[in-house]
Amino acid sequence: MRSSTSNSDSPYRFFVRIALFLLLLAATTQVFRLFDLGYPTINAPTREGDRIYLAWDNANYDHLEYMFDGGAVRHAADADILLLGNSRLMMGVRFDALMRALSGTNLKPHWLGFAQGEPHDLPERIVEQANLAPRLAIMNVDNNFFTPGTSLYTQSLDKLGKDKALETYAARAENNRFWRSWQRYFPIPQINRWDWKLEHKRLPLLYRSETYGDWLYSAPEIMIRESQSFGKPHESALPPDYDVQLEEARKFVTLLRERGTEIVFITVPNPNGGEHLARAIGNELGVEVVTLPWEGYTTFDTSHLRIESAEKFTRLMMEQVMETEAWNRALNPPTN
Repeated sequence: MRSSTSNSDSPYRFFVRIALFLLLLAATTQVFRLFDLGYPTINAPTREGDRIYLAWDNANYDHLEYMFDGGAVRHAADADILLLGNSRLMMGVRFDALMRALSGTNLKPHWLGFAQGEPHDLPERIVEQANLAPRLAIMNVDNNFFTPGTSLYTQSLDKLGKDKALETYAARAENNRFWRSWQRYFPIPQINRWDWKLEHKRLPLLYRSETYGDWLYSAPEIMIRESQSFGKPHESALPPDYDVQLEEARKFVTLLRERGTEIVFITVPNPNGGEHLARAIGNELGVEVVTLPWEGYTTFDTSHLRIESAEKFTRLMMEQVMETEAWNRALNPPTN
């Protein structure tokens, strides 16, 4: 017969074991880091003649290349076409498909989008600080792109300053080496925010091209394992902060136009919509809006396009962009 004392101790023993396991895991991580032992890491993707650098593991690093005069921002300054938006643009507009669409031109594109739902604040700051002046800006507008003051990147950088930011993110990338190794072999449990079910997913590590700014994936096969069809959301009204977003959009559009840049709005398929907002802002500011039917596109994580859907979207989107007046003006600017 078991004593009541042993029964009462059993939950504590469980938590003690968990705590000891976590301490052992932390100690093992530090040993690997301090003695530079070899992690079984995922091989980074490569592209001939280009520098590919880590953009995201479970933290974001790519903004440092643009905020502090890295090589990427110099390539952005040389671009003829700037692609602006958040992670939906970065995963929804594919490099190979876009380069095929531009094959008959000498135009160089550059992706200037960022992760974690980043709004326009950071790209706008980069355009202003680096004096970017592309011929054409293709801007993905969803329901929060022009929401002001929500950029985690700019808040972090403003708070830390340049030297501290570089030091902080370099240390984080080093400490995350163990996480990147773990990511190769084990799925990560996540709660799907749409149906609140626990799913086990492996996320690709994101790398970024210094020359073109597009994302490259460490394990693209991960992004085709799950599929969910997109249907265009029903948008009966503009968001409550429409007037604020309109004024933020007006500032960004004016900044670009002052540099001689033509602008086209697009809407990459996503679960939250944005086409209604894009059209309203476009009509107010005189910006052409390219939209496509969303049927037939699939997502690998409920928010971003699968690779084959992104290829299709890029091809069809560019066909329409090339028919806009903004495209014609960008390729054939008026002579004085």
